[in-house]
Amino acid sequence: MLFLPALSCRAGGAGTIRAVVVSDLHYTREMHEGGSLAAGAYFAPAITDALAAEVISLHPDVFIMTGDNTNNGREEDARSLVSKMQRIKDAGIQVILVPGNHDFNHADMESYAEIYGPLADPSEEDPASLSYAVVMDDYLFLAMDDSSLTLGGYGQLREETVEWLSDMLSSHPDKHAVFLSHHNVLAGGGSEGAR
Repeated sequence: MLFLPALSCRAGGAGTIRAVVVSDLHYTREMHEGGSLAAGAYFAPAITDALAAEVISLHPDVFIMTGDNTNNGREEDARSLVSKMQRIKDAGIQVILVPGNHDFNHADMESYAEIYGPLADPSEEDPASLSYAVVMDDYLFLAMDDSSLTLGGYGQLREETVEWLSDMLSSHPDKHAVFLSHHNVLAGGGSEGAR
């Protein structure tokens, strides 16, 4: 898990925005057969409670999770994680969740959207994927689903999603775009099969 405490960002004349960014939490409510890829998975509920408390105490403008939010995408893990993250939202902090490949091991796009959607409060959604936009002050946060071409794909965007992304950028020319994805989406920037 990567934890970056309360980064401040100011883009060319824009107001300052404070963010806490976490990646690869690999949350699991309890260990399942097959073990875990994530160190500390046995302590995931306690770690996540401590994380939520820390985020609330820092009170950034936005809390961002950049994928592999759960270890395996099980519905009970996703629902448990959302209940813990709801505390952050209830404290008045915008929550942005990006899907990662591990969020789909036992889930599909429809169940992911149903479970996580109410937590995120997207301003606009891509009909072709789980990508969405959040407009906040001078910023346009683009939470990109980079696994939608094929579930388990890495760093790929559907053509329709690229068109939606272009439309978002064109329709918000006065906003500073913050692109968020779980994997590297730059051509040639990643390795096939990377986890």
